[in-house]
Amino acid sequence: YHIYPPQDNLTLRLYDIYGQKMNTLVFSDNESQVKVGVANYHPGVYVAVLFSNNRIIDRRQFIVN
Repeated sequence: YHIYPPQDNLTLRLYDIYGQKMNTLVFSDNESQVKVGVANYHPGVYVAVLFSNNRIIDRRQFIVN
């Protein structure tokens, strides 16, 4: 996941298609990207929700094969 320009207090939460939280990643200050390992996820559709200061700023779906 890549963010430009970098923002403060970023958190990325990953959910499965049923809304169960799979992972939470907190960005370090001034960090603009983070790699998400999904090797242990079952095949399916997932949702990544990006928060800045506890407000949703982006939401994307992705597929794990």
